[in-house]
Amino acid sequence: MITFQDSYTLQQWLNTHNIDTAEWGSHNAKTIHNLWQEIIVGESHFEAESPVRHVNVVNIILRHKQQILIEVAQELRDGRVRRRNRPPAEKIMRGENYLEAATRCLVEELGLSAEDIQLDPSSHRSQSYCSESLSYPNLFTHFHLHTIEATIKTLPTNDFRIPHHTHNRADPVVAHHWAWREPTDELVEFA
Repeated sequence: MITFQDSYTLQQWLNTHNIDTAEWGSHNAKTIHNLWQEIIVGESHFEAESPVRHVNVVNIILRHKQQILIEVAQELRDGRVRRRNRPPAEKIMRGENYLEAATRCLVEELGLSAEDIQLDPSSHRSQSYCSESLSYPNLFTHFHLHTIEATIKTLPTNDFRIPHHTHNRADPVVAHHWAWREPTDELVEFA
């Protein structure tokens, strides 16, 4: 794994590998500082000399009748609104397993207590793929994706907004917007 002293060193390294970061920090993209923070807290990493980001992610499928819970958007600290349209998801930190990350996700993003969450380990499935990152344009990311179903009885049945509850002050997200939606091919493919 490669380490970086600061976000400037990371940006210089990406530039030497012809990764254009000019769009980062605008529209739906995160900033170079956000990527550096991901690396520092163990949510992502680069191996050897390859400019491919490696991330382990857990998606959580929550059902209400024939619908699944979708994060419609995130409000960011800088005032931008980032469109998401996907189930609750969280990057798995170094030393954490997918069950711990799923619980952390639901606590931070839905404001739940761990006691309110019932994960179904028998529903677990995983896959790996590589694609250009939506968060960091022009940067390819190798995703190892875990998906698990959970049951929570205390969620609203209408669209709702929840402030983000995290101990990481560098996290750019301040609130999440949620809605129940019919599963589509796109959502099922992601999940």
